[in-house]
Amino acid sequence: MQYHTIFLTAEPYKKLFLLTALVMLMIMLLVCDDYGISWDDSIQKFYGEQVLNYYLTLGKDTSALYSQNYHLQFYGGIFDVTTVAIHKVVNALVPIDEYTLRHLFVALLGFVAIVFTGLTAKELSCWRSGVIALYSIFLTPVFFGHSMYNPKDIPFAASYILGVYFITKLVKDLPAIRVKTSIFVCLSIALAINIRIGGLLLIFYMIVFSGVKMILLLIKERPLTQEKSRIWGKSIVSLMFLIIASYFLGLLFWPFGLSDPLRNPFIALRQMSNYDLHIVYELFDGKWILSSAFPWYYIPKWILITTPLFMTFGFISIPILFIKNLNRSSFSQFPYILFVFLTALFPVMYVIIRKSNLYDSWRHLLFVYPPLVAIVSLTWNKILLIVNKRLYRMVSVGILLFFFLEPAGWMIRNHPHQTYYFSPLIGGVNGAFKKYEIDYWSMSFRAAVEWIAAQKLPSEDTPIIRIRNPYGGRPSSEHFIDKYNHLVYVETPEESTEWDYSLILPAMAKFQPELLTQWPPQGTVHEIKVDNTPLVAIVKNYRTVAHMLQTAIQAAAKNKSPENYLNLSVRYYEAGQYEKCIEAAQEALKLKSNYALAYNNICSAYNEMKMWDKAIEACHQALTIEPEFELAKNNLELAFKKHLMQRK
Repeated sequence: MQYHTIFLTAEPYKKLFLLTALVMLMIMLLVCDDYGISWDDSIQKFYGEQVLNYYLTLGKDTSALYSQNYHLQFYGGIFDVTTVAIHKVVNALVPIDEYTLRHLFVALLGFVAIVFTGLTAKELSCWRSGVIALYSIFLTPVFFGHSMYNPKDIPFAASYILGVYFITKLVKDLPAIRVKTSIFVCLSIALAINIRIGGLLLIFYMIVFSGVKMILLLIKERPLTQEKSRIWGKSIVSLMFLIIASYFLGLLFWPFGLSDPLRNPFIALRQMSNYDLHIVYELFDGKWILSSAFPWYYIPKWILITTPLFMTFGFISIPILFIKNLNRSSFSQFPYILFVFLTALFPVMYVIIRKSNLYDSWRHLLFVYPPLVAIVSLTWNKILLIVNKRLYRMVSVGILLFFFLEPAGWMIRNHPHQTYYFSPLIGGVNGAFKKYEIDYWSMSFRAAVEWIAAQKLPSEDTPIIRIRNPYGGRPSSEHFIDKYNHLVYVETPEESTEWDYSLILPAMAKFQPELLTQWPPQGTVHEIKVDNTPLVAIVKNYRTVAHMLQTAIQAAAKNKSPENYLNLSVRYYEAGQYEKCIEAAQEALKLKSNYALAYNNICSAYNEMKMWDKAIEACHQALTIEPEFELAKNNLELAFKKHLMQRK
């Protein structure tokens, strides 16, 4: 068979589509347990437990209806309650990590999003377009990475492209309405609303697009016969029933929406259209900016700089697709291509016009990416078709393959941190460092904990290794710390000696601006990186008792303040030098006679020296100054008990 005949034949591409999809599914299922857990993962799991309790108590437990911090009640609960319920059943039979199970289901929904992106492209064009779309979305590192663990945005992205696909098929059939298609439209819209109130967009699309087509058909078919009027009347009634059914089915797994179906969904829509979290600082264009003050191009730029070059060049070439479709042979598909394109474009334009409060890159709008990929894939397919000469066509195919290979290689090299891909247009992730936030979800904590566990084995001197993370979700590190007997999570100040390793994210610079200018932090022993860019620094505590004591001595010598002498007193106490502890506290009292903390330090030191009378005297002095000083009360009680025992 000649080259051009193979190229234009649909059947090989259908087989390639199915084989590729199967391989992609196997890959996703194999690697989905390699990823860390995000802040939202633990929060959504908690919400799933609340939703489950709501149903198990038949609505008596209303905790799922109220959330003061994260507005969880405004989210549908189908993904979270389903995974929580399944975990309870499965874990009773075979012990399984709950986050492993959640990530498995996220991966399955990510796969659904990938496959229906390809099917949408095929529905608008051919199987070759579907294959291009399949590779395009799978080889988008950001989307692939989120498809491994993101429990909020990937389930919604999957339901959104499902809705777009089936609504396209529904509108194509008008004025006839197929029962099978209607059922899938209803289920996909209901699934979307049960995940996020933004699923109402699908109802809006169905109403507008169906209405436009029906009006155009009515104009074309006038005058209507009695038989046609009957068909049209039946179609309109069916569409109305479909809208109502989709809406109310969309509330079944959403306690807040279900509790007041005609009011609460629209309260949620108003709240989530302009999320009222205005205190988030994010690094964007090299500046720390409040989330409510981002420039209008925040979302478009994030999409541009975090998607591969095949999307950039394909998007620029979209006019070719529309111009070439304005001919008699292919015009019939043009309205449906335009519809799918608008489902990608409209939400972005909406948040720009509304000045919606967004943050954490463009993850909240990941759902627009599948329909956008479908359109870009049609564009690449059109480019291949309009290139007449075999040599030029091969060059075009070679360019597309080259564009695929760049992110594919990056994904393999930087597994499991695909989410942090940046386009070569800005120099990749290395060019993005110190200009954009990278690991805003502390996903790299898992790799950091595993490095510590492998490098630092327990010994008699250090039987337990203490790890802290001053910024980032606590469960993101603690969940993996708990897997090792010799590791423990601690919450303690940086100045303390009560920790061994600290996990420092560059994003912490929003609170400590000097962090990025002086990166890596002092004491860094290892960094988890993508390419040459750090995601997290593993800092070893250099603040030993001796070091802290020496620092305190130097500070007191340089500035003879009561606070510095008090700190010196504490450091002498930690070093077991109790007489010097008392001397330093007495120096503090010379400068500040009513210093209750200094008297308490003297009391503690005398207790350690078993000089109970003097300890009691010092504690009395502290309580005379501050009668409710609990620490002094405890030290006084200890001194009394020991004093009485000594007398006996």
